[in-house]
Amino acid sequence: MRTIIVATDYSLDGNNAVEYAAGLANQLNAALVLFNAFIMPLHASNTLLPAMAVETMLDENKKKLSDVADTLMAKYSDLKVSCEVAYGDVRNEIKLIFKKYHASLVVVGMRGGSLTQKLFGNTTTDLIKVADFPVLSVPHVVSFKKIDSVLFACDYSCDFQTGALGRLKDLFHQLHARVELFNVEKKINEAAKAVSPELRELAEEGLLEMKTVQGIHVIKSIRDEVKATGADLLIMSPQRYKFWESIVHVSKTGIMASQSTIPMLSVPNRD
Repeated sequence: MRTIIVATDYSLDGNNAVEYAAGLANQLNAALVLFNAFIMPLHASNTLLPAMAVETMLDENKKKLSDVADTLMAKYSDLKVSCEVAYGDVRNEIKLIFKKYHASLVVVGMRGGSLTQKLFGNTTTDLIKVADFPVLSVPHVVSFKKIDSVLFACDYSCDFQTGALGRLKDLFHQLHARVELFNVEKKINEAAKAVSPELRELAEEGLLEMKTVQGIHVIKSIRDEVKATGADLLIMSPQRYKFWESIVHVSKTGIMASQSTIPMLSVPNRD
């Protein structure tokens, strides 16, 4: 893992995500990029503000990030931290920053629990839906600790694209953590037959252990397994749906991201 990008809006959630990302970058020996994007409030955008005003706000935000970077580098002596600010929608701007740095991962904060968020999502869940890069959502109550146990919740029959499989293999090698591939099946005796060649390859290389439970309540089963294993990280791979399918389909990845009690890594199953 070469570079980790962490997005912050200076909120409690954003600041916590920065602290977590710094600890993770230190564990993985990766560089860290602090990122902030902003747009004008509606009342301000309806006025004719000079370009100088936007430049001033960009400079102020970069100064804030620079102060945070100095603090992090003092805390982690070997950590390299840089800063990026942008004027625009965070979901659009973060794609550009990701490409600029050839990054491996984007870290964002997550505050779960509200009814509105469960129904309509937020910036983080929206980013997970559309991103073609891995997104790590960090609950606001979780502090960084070394990742020793990983729960990878996945449909055994899922055929992974080369890019998604490569990202996972690299991550597992770098973490040196116990990884459990967890699957929920209506009929448990059908699970072994459903294992895709890609996942079987990971198991044969000794990168993960496989476990299947019988049930129909997938999200509840995942939550129970997180508690049972004491996992430090949950991994899921969201599926992309066409327009009409997306209207009736509820994303299990989005639900878990907004309600998870541990950091959740969303790895898109596409190149």
